[in-house]
Parts: sequence; structure tokens; C-alpha cells
Amino acid sequence: MVAAYERSLQRPQAAGLQKAMSQKTMRVPLFSTSGLFQGYGTALKTDFTRERKVSERIITGLFYHEFQRPHPSENSIDVFSSQLLKGKKEKLYFVLECIGYIKPENKKGDNPDIFRYGFAIAEDNPNGTFWVLTFYGKIPFFIYCAPPTPPNE
Repeated sequence: MVAAYERSLQRPQAAGLQKAMSQKTMRVPLFSTSGLFQGYGTALKTDFTRERKVSERIITGLFYHEFQRPHPSENSIDVFSSQLLKGKKEKLYFVLECIGYIKPENKKGDNPDIFRYGFAIAEDNPNGTFWVLTFYGKIPFFIYCAPPTPPNE
């Protein structure tokens, strides 16, 4: 995973990302599982706002790719990273339930070591979708796109 990530940063298009990443690193202490200090390492501060915006753009493109129509602008889009799900059992159970609805033919990705995705479509509304995006085989994002709730009649 690290080698593929490092290669992607060498591309000329990655200059902005290289700069952003160098500004977001910090030195952190490392501990063993038993709590013993192991020295220091480098960590990357995560920008969840940016992750959300990028995930929304990816979903907009994948929606068009899969359904040959634009993603409905009135849909709400909820993005969950594995980090954001820690300690939130209700959201975690919701995500796990949605993953169960992804059919084998809706799992895609020619190079799963770099990127793969899967999606499920709501039975009652073709604009309702759930997506799982996996980057570098280990970094999952879960996106739920919900159409607006119709007013009570």
C-alpha cells in the first residue's frame, strides 16, 4: 500500500497534495500494545471537511458512470469514514446493514490495490444509494445518498 501511495505522489498532478500533506504532518510518540514507549513517528492530520467534499465529488461521478444520469442535486449525502464510525454503534450497524445489500455485480474496481467500490440501490427509490469506496485496499469510506423525504399527504 505504501509503495503505491508514494508512486502516486510522484506524479506532476500531485504537487498540491504533496504541499498539503507536508503541512499536515506532526511528530507523535509511539507505544507498544503493552504501553511501552517505542520512540517517535510521523502522523498525518486528517481534514474531514476535505475528505467529505472529495467523496461527494467521487460519488457524483460514479453515479453518472453507473446510471448514465446526473446525481440528483436534492439528495442528501452522508459520508462516514471508518474513523468517524468508532464508538458510534448505531451508525456502524446502519453501515453494516447497507453493505449487506451490495450485490456481487455491483462490486467494481479493476485494480483493488488502488481503488474499488460497491453500491446498493434502495428498493423503493432508484435515487437512494449506498456506496463503499476503498482506497489502497485499506481506507474505506461509506456514503449514503438519500432522496428527500416526501411531505405527509
